Amino acid sequence: CIFHCSHDDLKIGCLVGTDQFGNKYYENNNYFFGRNRWVEYSPAFGFDYDASMIPPEWFGWIHYRTDYRPCEDPTRPFYSWQKPHVMNLSGTPDEYVPYDTTRPKIEQWVPPKPECHLAKSALDTKTSLQTDINHHHQCSPPT
Repeated sequence: CIFHCSHDDLKIGCLVGTDQFGNKYYENNNYFFGRNRWVEYSPAFGFDYDASMIPPEWFGWIHYRTDYRPCEDPTRPFYSWQKPHVMNLSGTPDEYVPYDTTRPKIEQWVPPKPECHLAKSALDTKTSLQTDINHHHQCSPPT
């Protein structure tokens, strides 16, 4: 058993196992039931972790569904069709987005393209100023 210092917590507990992702599982039966098992997520995740990073074989132990760790459980079935655990990818570029062929009932509003009145009026103003300057030079006596 060792002192275990998490990100914001200091606990004393025994390291009981590590999963394939590098998560470490601890237990101390001197703590209250429900607080005596915890996981330290792999340093590779930093502070960006969630509960879906716990694989199914450790899920039962950490949630008190069984007292057997994955390596001790004689009744744990393994089937050839089982896939390796993948964490929840929602909110990432790899998230699952279903393909839909139906047309939406509501279409988003696209504003009309505005005519460029400002540029047109600025051009008109510049032209009229040039005309006024030319007119002024023609009408004024030379100095």
